[in-house]
Order: sequence, then structure tokens, then C-alpha cells
Amino acid sequence: MLSPVQIGAVGVVIAAAWTLSAVVAARFGGSLILLMAIGGALAVAVTWLLVVVVQQAAARLRPLEDELLGLQRQLQRQRAQTATVVENLGSGVIVVDRRGQVVLANSAAKQLFAIERQPVGHQLVESIRQPELLQAMHPVFADHAPREAVVEVRDATGARRVLRVLCVWIAYEGAGAALLEARDESESRHLEEMRREFVANVSHELKTPLAAIKGYAETVELAIGDDPQAALHFITQILEQCRRLERLIADMMTLARAQAGVQYLRLATVDMAAVIAESITTYAPVAAAKSIQLEHPMSDGEPTLIYADREAVLTIANNLIGNAIRYTPEGGRVIASSARDGAFAVLSVQDNGVGIPQHEQKRVFERFYRGDKTRQRSSKGTGLGLAIVKNLTQAQGGRIELESRPNHGSTFKIYLPATVPAK
Repeated sequence: MLSPVQIGAVGVVIAAAWTLSAVVAARFGGSLILLMAIGGALAVAVTWLLVVVVQQAAARLRPLEDELLGLQRQLQRQRAQTATVVENLGSGVIVVDRRGQVVLANSAAKQLFAIERQPVGHQLVESIRQPELLQAMHPVFADHAPREAVVEVRDATGARRVLRVLCVWIAYEGAGAALLEARDESESRHLEEMRREFVANVSHELKTPLAAIKGYAETVELAIGDDPQAALHFITQILEQCRRLERLIADMMTLARAQAGVQYLRLATVDMAAVIAESITTYAPVAAAKSIQLEHPMSDGEPTLIYADREAVLTIANNLIGNAIRYTPEGGRVIASSARDGAFAVLSVQDNGVGIPQHEQKRVFERFYRGDKTRQRSSKGTGLGLAIVKNLTQAQGGRIELESRPNHGSTFKIYLPATVPAK
């Protein structure tokens, strides 16, 4: 609406135009000229009036324009933030429209499904050929009910992956779309398999000595009156099986402590050479019984100091030296030594025993794994020794290396964080 001042100004303009028209008509005469002059005056007045109205409208629309621009920038920021979040999700996310075209796919999805080219704008079946996944996705468009599918794929690195894919309907551009969320369950499946295998192995390891104890006890009961000597023999076997159970339970407790992490360790400065010497003293009679040379070459330099749990390091040394003696034939040789290697100290145990085939060298650190028949025949342990060594080493921030050749022996190297000796 025009203000009173603006209305007065319009009146003045019209009056001025009318006066000018009358002057022109009086000077030149004729009504036609008068009408033309009046029309021109009115056109000037109307034009000026329109300019005023447009200026007022523009002034009123400018705040709305600024508000719309602000909303547009805010929407762009939100879209960018959402895109960043989706792109960096650990789960794979794919959005497929009703035509089966991919409208969104994050990096995790491309890696999990080993999608090499850009899938957006192409049919999903061109990038993912998993019938179970496609069968779960199509009904979602009809009833909007979520579906799940479990598929096995090879990822971008070639590793086998087990994926659980959730398919849900979402509102998308008025027509709706299917959102696929893929979660990698490979690790949890592997852990579940390890748990089942561990339970089965423990059950077997416990069942064997218990069955022997039961059998020996029944035999003693029958023979104790007629043949006391035989009864004494079976009592000795019962004691041996009880000791076997005791070793198994002790090793399982040690393994549980190792897997619990560093919070259960007492870290301090430890002389690695002194720990090896203590272990050598313990196993010297065992090595002598098999005529095995058990050597501990001493370094002429500074002591090999590490930051570790002394009991844990002693357990590592005992397991490695005990294994070396166990799998080395009579007349063989076992060497245990320590040395510095940069920021680490290395506990090395070398033997010239039966060795370990290449395809078994990763598995020997698994619980209850004893390898081929040659090693099984030589073993009287619980099958937990190297698993304990591995977990105790990792809990102290170290690593383990193995070099071995069948019939040539093995070398185990334990790297633990070294400390600088005091001057």
C-alpha cells in the first residue's frame, strides 16, 4: 500500500502533467493535441507509480530472499555432513531405486563387495552377483518389510568374507528405495568357530585322562587282592594321568592370564639372560637324559634388559626350551640365547630337531595343535605351550618369529621391548 506522501506525489505529478497539457493545447490549439498531451502525462505518472510499487515489493521480498539463501546453504551443509558420515561408516551402505539402479554406495560397500567401477547409475546386478541378496531385496519394494541375507564374498584383497546384509525400505524421491546395510561378520564367525573348537579340544583332552583313570581304578579294584604288584602299577598310571590333568589345567589358567592382557602382568626391568639361565638349569636334567647339548652362549657386552613380566618371560623360555628338547632326537643340540636388536631384545631358541613343515608354521600357535604325526609321537605336552608363548609375547608388546625346515630343526625368536641399561 502507498503511503500518504507517495499518493500526494502522484497527485502532484498528474496535476503538473495536466497543466502542461493545457498550456500546450492553448498555444497550438486543437483537442487532439490536448488528448495526446494528457495521455503522455498519465503515462509518465503511471510509470512513476509502477516504479514505486516495484521498489516497495523488492524491499519486502529481500528478507525472504536472504532467508531462502540461508536455508539453501544450511541444507547443503546438512547434505554434505550426511554424505561424509555415510561415506565413513564401517558398514557397507547401498541404496537401490525401484528400477534396480544404484543411487548411492559408500566406500565400505565397494570394498566388501569388491566393486571395481563406480556403481552409481548402473544396475545393482552389474556390480553384485549374489542371488541370495537380490532375492531378499526385491520383496522389500512390495511389502516394505525388512529382510536379511547372509552371503559369502571375496573382498578387494581376495579374502573370503561372510556378510550379513539388512534390506529395508526407505522413502526416496517420492517413489521409495531399498537400503542395503552390509556388516562383516567374518571375525565373529571365526571367533565362534575357535570357541567351538576349543570346547571340543578341552573336552577331548579332559576325557582321555579321566577315562584312563577310571579304567585303572576299576582294574586296581579287581587286582588289589590277587595281584598287589599289578595294582601298584595301575596306581602309578592313575597318578600319571592325574599329573597330566594338573598340567592341562595349569596351562589353561596360564593361557587365560596371557589372553587377559597387560593389566594382569607385573612389568619391570628384567635381565633376559638371567631368565634363560634359570630355564636352562630347570631343563638340564631333561636334556641330559636324551644326550642333548643344551647351550646358553653368554654375551660379552651389556646385559640384555627388557621391560616385561619376569614370570611371563620365564614361562616363554620354559615352553620354548622344553619344546626344543621334546622335538629334538637323542644326541641333538639346543641353543638358547639373548641379544639386542634395535628397540627390542631377542630371546632365541634354536634346535636341530624334526622341524615344522611350511604349511603348519602358522597353525602351531593355535591351542591344542600338535601338527603332523612325527610331532604328535614326540609330544607329551598339553598342546597349549606355543599358544601361551604367543599370547604372553603379544601382551608385553612383542612379536614372535619362526624359521623351520623339516628334519633340519627350528628357530623361535621372541622380540620384547628393551630398556636402556643404567650407566
